[in-house]
Amino acid sequence: MSKYVPKVDEVWEIREIANDFTDPLEVFREAISNAYDAEATEIKIEIYKEKEGNFNNNPLIIKISDNGKGMTKERIEDFWNLGCSEKRNSSNEYIGCKGHGTKIYLKAEYIQVQTTNSKCAFKSYCDNPMKSLLQGKKYEPEIEEISCSPDGTGTEIILEGYIDNETSFSKIINFDDIRDHILWFTKHGSIEKEFNITKRKDCKLYLKVFDREECLEFGHVFAKENSDISKLKQEFGDDAVDYYVKKFIKTGVELEEFPSYKCDIVLYYEGTEARKKVNPSLLNGKYIEGSRYGLYLCKDYIPIKSINEWVNIVEPTDSEGKQEKTCEASTRSRSDV
Repeated sequence: MSKYVPKVDEVWEIREIANDFTDPLEVFREAISNAYDAEATEIKIEIYKEKEGNFNNNPLIIKISDNGKGMTKERIEDFWNLGCSEKRNSSNEYIGCKGHGTKIYLKAEYIQVQTTNSKCAFKSYCDNPMKSLLQGKKYEPEIEEISCSPDGTGTEIILEGYIDNETSFSKIINFDDIRDHILWFTKHGSIEKEFNITKRKDCKLYLKVFDREECLEFGHVFAKENSDISKLKQEFGDDAVDYYVKKFIKTGVELEEFPSYKCDIVLYYEGTEARKKVNPSLLNGKYIEGSRYGLYLCKDYIPIKSINEWVNIVEPTDSEGKQEKTCEASTRSRSDV
């Protein structure tokens, strides 16, 4: 009897993992997670047109930079490798540790990484990695040591051709879409502040898409509590419930079927008008409340799955059995296991 050692088609596997990322906005989630894992306190995302690029003429550029601790040469290599994240065997609470996420960058026609750590600095770049993979070949990035940045430690990633051109980009994603995604589905929009986790409370993210820019404070934006119904009725009359906001929170909740696990739960009961004050996407019609708000399971305090089917909404009635208007304000809840 002989033993057989299974093989892995590396080129096919890397290509398939890259193609598993179907939402182009996920590139921002990956970059933000890595920046915070590198202890960054400031992140910049810039999208603009370049007069002349490394790969195409007049390309659309996505530049993501942070002031984290930077990468060593080994970590630069891991950036291009598959499943070789240093975070996998670390005792620290990293957001990502599988070594898969950076494969989303392979969809760009040109990728450049420039990083400065406490001792040295490196520049790495690769032309059209996906083209190589589709031809059944491995991509071959260049890595070189450079002078340290005068601005201190940090990492800058430049993507050219991640979206074909400005027209395609504006149809797929734009400032409002990116801002919304960051505050709902990335670490920068984490709900951890609701549980008095203040490690990143002063972190900032600067978003600039062409001529539009904004500084985003850390943490998901919930409507401000406003639950004095008497005052609300005096001010808004029958529309009082549309401005009503009440917060409920519970920490360390044990799960019956999994007693070794605990979860934290935050639930906001928000009226429609209260939501619109903090969510521009509702005002400009990017989506409706029912398509976004509801109950979510979180990992690292980042929503990963909507579980609205867990909620059975029963519309309240008054003493005469008539439905009250309070049923118009649905709940928004986040829980982290």
